[in-house]
Amino acid sequence: MLPVPGAGPTVLLDIGATAAAVPEWLVEFAVLGAEYARGRLGLLRPRIGLLSNGHEAVKGGPVRRDAHLLLATMPGYSGQIEAYDVLGGRVDVAVTDGFTGDVALKMYERTLDATVGLALDAVREFSPIGALARERRRRVTRAVRDGLAAEPGGALLGVRGVCVICHGTATAADVEASVRIAGECVGSGVVGRIAAAFAASSRQRLRSRRSPVDG
Repeated sequence: MLPVPGAGPTVLLDIGATAAAVPEWLVEFAVLGAEYARGRLGLLRPRIGLLSNGHEAVKGGPVRRDAHLLLATMPGYSGQIEAYDVLGGRVDVAVTDGFTGDVALKMYERTLDATVGLALDAVREFSPIGALARERRRRVTRAVRDGLAAEPGGALLGVRGVCVICHGTATAADVEASVRIAGECVGSGVVGRIAAAFAASSRQRLRSRRSPVDG
């Protein structure tokens, strides 16, 4: 879950569990992510985007082009999106393969660290030395991180239970926050909701494959 200033957060998946994906899997990721957004964010109709290198249908290579066609009839699907749309408030769920998602997340986290560093440099330049300056630096750091940091734990969707995975460098506070995420998942019934949505989507795709082709 990535926070979007001035809007609701964006669910980004996959962020590393499945490095390579076929078009049908990206459709399944969209189903999982949309139901996760319904359960945790309370959204009735999450807006879904397929992360690519352009909005046009011809962009993204064979896997994404095929996934785009498969997703076209899914409620809430708004088409292919670019990386800046993930934090632009355009979608609630951004779907991609685990390789691309992992790279995007780590680039985002490093950019956040650099942003905090620049903000602190600015505070040091215009603030006097002393306790007041140190307190201002702490407030700037906390405000930037609280407003932009990704959730410290990512839910592993598609398993029969609640599983939240942290970074290998997670702090005690990160683990505590991840336990709260797990609690929210339990309280909102995310696992059952996802199982039902996934089963319904699978039946729909099966019916589509069995339908006779016109002409």
